[in-house]
Amino acid sequence: MKNLLLKQNLLHLPLKPILLLSLSLIPIACQSIDLYRFERQMIDADVTGAFDLSLADIDGDGLVDIVAVANDPAQFVWYQNPSWNKHIISSSARGNVATAPYDIDGDGDTDLVLASALETNAGAQEGLLQWFENPGNPEEVQQWSEHTISRTTAPQAVQWIDVVGNARKILVSLPQRDGQLRGYPIPRNPTSNWQSVVLGQASARTHGLAVSDYNEDGKDELLIASVSGVDMVQFATEEQSVLTSRIGEGYEGIAPNSGSAKALLGRLSNAQRFIASIEPWNGNEVVIYTPSNNNDMTWERAVIDSSLLALQAMALVDSNNDGVDEIVVANSAQPYGIYTYRFNTQSGQWERETLSQVSTAIADIDVGDVNGDGRSDIIAAGRSGDIILLRSAQ
Repeated sequence: MKNLLLKQNLLHLPLKPILLLSLSLIPIACQSIDLYRFERQMIDADVTGAFDLSLADIDGDGLVDIVAVANDPAQFVWYQNPSWNKHIISSSARGNVATAPYDIDGDGDTDLVLASALETNAGAQEGLLQWFENPGNPEEVQQWSEHTISRTTAPQAVQWIDVVGNARKILVSLPQRDGQLRGYPIPRNPTSNWQSVVLGQASARTHGLAVSDYNEDGKDELLIASVSGVDMVQFATEEQSVLTSRIGEGYEGIAPNSGSAKALLGRLSNAQRFIASIEPWNGNEVVIYTPSNNNDMTWERAVIDSSLLALQAMALVDSNNDGVDEIVVANSAQPYGIYTYRFNTQSGQWERETLSQVSTAIADIDVGDVNGDGRSDIIAAGRSGDIILLRSAQ
């Protein structure tokens, strides 16, 4: 199956050159940046143990809805935009870890993959991948039909990726601990068990999985954050079907307090690229990686802030549509807060602003245009009971 998938679907194309950003290690500037403002709205104050967020148009009305999973008690729900009424997807799912939206059965509406860990004790390795079929009237049907994809190594994250640029995506599952990074092409009959292809071996402990088009060639790459650092997984490059390159070693500590917790690819002016990372897991460093002058894939590492505590959640957002991404992080230790870092092209500094003080540790952050005004909004999920919307305001 692996060879067949790679031979049929993966094209061998060279890497495109990336411009090098000149960024020195600079002190963080903590100030108010009067370029954009956010209005705070509480979506749900009763989702304890929130773990993961996704944004998708669930009811087909053209507006982005919010999907959330939680575990105290277990919940798999969606919030309907703009009323933010809460609807149940499944009340039987347990040990919920992550969700990924996609039209799996090709009927024009958004279905949902759910990754769950069947056991949560330290020795358990088995997990479950399922997909839940959108009933077409999800605001009325409170229990979606569920289909098993695979029983697999306990998953940490799931993403949909386009490996060849043909808009036909495959599901990728990242294991929590030692295990195989696997891809799952959608079978002809998606309600049957799915066959998988091994894409690589995961680190001893993984934390983050993100999708990016690093080469801007219409094909997706993966960024994996783990106790070993930040890795980029590319498909059909440099005459290899799958190529894994180490971007950086991350925080130099002793596992599990080492490496990276989250890594995302962002853009600055003049098409310059960077990777933002929080390091290590539950650590206090906000880190920027930029391409080096060397021929290898190792990027230059710069800590732009180490004054916060216990960082876990991160997102990138171009909040004022200037083509430059800002970094959004949340402190999961008191004092709780959501912060943004904006790169000032004139001063060459990353400047930090407090977006919102919150009353809970933030487990996940996502961004999207929820009110259709062409500006990105920020959604955050708290571990002790909050789904918060920070809506962009003119």
